[in-house]
Amino acid sequence: MRLMKTAVLVMLCLIFGGSLFGLSHGITLGTLNPGSSVVAGTTFGITPRFEAELFSVIPAAPIPFSGISGGAAVTASLSGPRELHSGEGTLFFGAYLSAGYLYGADSHGVFLRLTPLAVGGPYYGIRERAASVNLFYDIKNSEFSVFWNLFLIDLYF
Repeated sequence: MRLMKTAVLVMLCLIFGGSLFGLSHGITLGTLNPGSSVVAGTTFGITPRFEAELFSVIPAAPIPFSGISGGAAVTASLSGPRELHSGEGTLFFGAYLSAGYLYGADSHGVFLRLTPLAVGGPYYGIRERAASVNLFYDIKNSEFSVFWNLFLIDLYF
């Protein structure tokens, strides 16, 4: 529990720190293991290459809304800045690497997520991330697992 409190505090500092510098804010919607869960959350720019993400994983099948999980991640752009302070356009295509923590009633642990293809970004008002592969280490059960996001859509405002 102490680790979770520390992780939440660090994420809040990163989010509000990014907010002070006027970087992008957005909402995220997507899937986890196609069709079985819905991902909903928010993203905040920390620096031009990094962003913080807070999200919920909500089961859609077989029993909707059972076992809701929450998570936080820090994401790095692998292909260049995701946004520029000058307001100029950035690359339309990108790739991302995320590291984070996922907490649920049945399991909790750390994960790495690789997103090989992303289209758009904060400058364009929308970003679509496709075929993200996640490696999850469940601390509670001492197990590794792999899951994926078919798509994640970020809408910036």
